[in-house]
Amino acid sequence: MKNLDLEEDAIMVDLGCGDGKALRFFSKEYRLKLWEWFDINPYAIFKWKLLNKRYRVTNIYLYKKNLFDVDLKKYDYIYVYLWETQLEMIEDWVWKEKKKNAVIISNSFRFKKHKPFKVYKNKQWVDTVFLYK
Repeated sequence: MKNLDLEEDAIMVDLGCGDGKALRFFSKEYRLKLWEWFDINPYAIFKWKLLNKRYRVTNIYLYKKNLFDVDLKKYDYIYVYLWETQLEMIEDWVWKEKKKNAVIISNSFRFKKHKPFKVYKNKQWVDTVFLYK
């Protein structure tokens, strides 16, 4: 994900952030305006808070909220690292609710109904990142 060309003044959201590892990475590698995470898992939220305190991350905000209650129109980048079955559940909603030119970054798994405009693979062709508009 180090090869992504992300705009500096952009706003990114991570849907279903887990322990927040992805956004800590993005926060370190890219200078985006705002980072937000959404998750409903109390364990993940607790772990996120501990890890961010440990790594002194202060520019990322976490909200305990159901994904479908998130207003996607304010985000320039939407990051997801969800199983294919989970992507199926949110695919129509994401495309209906996102900002017109928002870029969706999907780690490892593809959306079924949409074709990525760019695909990044590592040297071993194991890890894959799909970009959608």
